[in-house]
Amino acid sequence: MLSVTTFNLIPEAMGSAQENLPQVGVGVALGVLALFGLSAYLPHIHGVMIPDKSLTKAMKTTLILVAVMIMHHFPEGFATGTAYYGGVTLFGSTVALGIALQNIPEGFIISAPLRSQGYST
Repeated sequence: MLSVTTFNLIPEAMGSAQENLPQVGVGVALGVLALFGLSAYLPHIHGVMIPDKSLTKAMKTTLILVAVMIMHHFPEGFATGTAYYGGVTLFGSTVALGIALQNIPEGFIISAPLRSQGYST
């Protein structure tokens, strides 16, 4: 995602003459602030997911990964809804199928660290 954002999405959003640089800068800054906020908040959730256990470094990393994936799914939902809103059902279905196929490996990426932390399948 980082390489796609850096090399494809940001240059495309800025435009050929970089006329949208302020808007893109604000968007990137808000995203960075959101991630720093999550990073600062999540390590302080002691005993919520695993009662009576302190939060290890591995569990903090896992929680941040889960939170980032949750945030990542919001724009995917908006993209699917927008595709269907266009009125061409085939386009909406194609976008939904593409996102669903992408979510399969993402599910594995999330489940492996959770499994290593002792959660059942």
